[in-house]
Amino acid sequence: MGSAALYQVDTGTKVTGSDVYTFSTGYERVRSGQISLTSGKEYEVRATSAESGTNPTLNSSRLIIYQESTPLNNTETLVFPVRV
Repeated sequence: MGSAALYQVDTGTKVTGSDVYTFSTGYERVRSGQISLTSGKEYEVRATSAESGTNPTLNSSRLIIYQESTPLNNTETLVFPVRV
């Protein structure tokens, strides 16, 4: 049980709309809504536990990029390190 969000590394600012929550005690796939990122900035995922004194378990995180311009000329899969 807990939450995770995407943060801009240099400012520590949480990316608006990146929050995800789960009440499951096992693994569960959750997705945030649409977010906007700034080109040239570095981001990291931070996870928190809903239970005091326990560490969250986050198996992996993935950023899915939907490019709206035509033609689609670059697609990437990024797996972020997790900061607890």
